[in-house]
Amino acid sequence: MVIETFALLLFAHLLGDFTLQTNSMAMNKKRLDVLALHVLIITVLSFLAIGQFAWKLLGIVALTHFLIDLIKARNGGSGFTWFAADQCAHLGVLVAVSVLLPIDAGQSLHLGLLEPATRSFVLQIVIQASGLILCVTVGAYVTGLAVKPFTDEIGNALQGLKDGGRIIGQLERFMVFVFTVSGNPTGIGFLIAAKSILRFGDITNPDQRKVAEYVIIGSFISFAWAITVSHLTILASSHIGPG
Repeated sequence: MVIETFALLLFAHLLGDFTLQTNSMAMNKKRLDVLALHVLIITVLSFLAIGQFAWKLLGIVALTHFLIDLIKARNGGSGFTWFAADQCAHLGVLVAVSVLLPIDAGQSLHLGLLEPATRSFVLQIVIQASGLILCVTVGAYVTGLAVKPFTDEIGNALQGLKDGGRIIGQLERFMVFVFTVSGNPTGIGFLIAAKSILRFGDITNPDQRKVAEYVIIGSFISFAWAITVSHLTILASSHIGPG
């Protein structure tokens, strides 16, 4: 029950904090009305995910999410350290409530209607979806924040399509996830080789060394994140029994 509870709550968190949260909402959490709306969305998504009126669990998730985000909005910065601390705090809460207040998926308003084998299959789909969000969307934040100091250093040296780098990163992490989860990790090698040719082939001027190093660092972080998340997704899925 613990793993099922955590999987469902994590899926709700990822949807509310990344997929459905707008830039405007993320930038204006110092306003209590905006923060309250965000927490309401997280709470509703958590309820829909677990499918139970577990008020104590939902209350803890809502209250802690409000406090964690308020602290970050009022006292934190926009760098990698604060991002990591914020998400680790949310993750810690989800782990704690899953251990202390686990729900029985068989009693869920929606999952409870399914046969055990079908319910296990749906839970595995939820884990796969969470892994995909972590890999593609959260990976964009992790990579972007990790290389931000280098971005500031090279200034306007990077020239290209608007949001081109972000889109390329999302596509590469998506492909790494698909290759790994589908049991075809050798495809990652071809992906890395293809990107190396496309991204480094035009850097022939010694003056562009900073740009080359920036691209290499960003690519390694992106690939490392995608591979790690993909394998963790496989591991998590393996702990959901056949019903």
